[in-house]
Amino acid sequence: MIVITIIGILTVGAYIPYNFYSELARVRLSAEIVDQSVSDAKILASNGYVFPGTSENAHIGLILRKASNSMDILAYQSGSRSLVPDATAKLVRTIALENNITLSALPSDTVLVYFTAPSGDI
Repeated sequence: MIVITIIGILTVGAYIPYNFYSELARVRLSAEIVDQSVSDAKILASNGYVFPGTSENAHIGLILRKASNSMDILAYQSGSRSLVPDATAKLVRTIALENNITLSALPSDTVLVYFTAPSGDI
């Protein structure tokens, strides 16, 4: 009985740090995903991503929404800064964060990181 109690205490003691470090790893990986997504958006803008259905270079935007676990990369026609896909903004791709990780430390509900083509200026 004593051996079973000791094994139970050791198991509970090992689970708590594992859970903490597992969550910390998911947060770090999600931060890397956000960083890589910003770099990908800049590269798309500077490499001349063509707006679908036209021959002009598209501006590229990365949309981050508070309490969301994904981000969208949109291609924009000149002058557009729409936050949803429409005639002047086409969805390029959606990037998911790790499980149970959401964007929370944003200055507003929605943030648009916008890169102009072809220079890639933010």
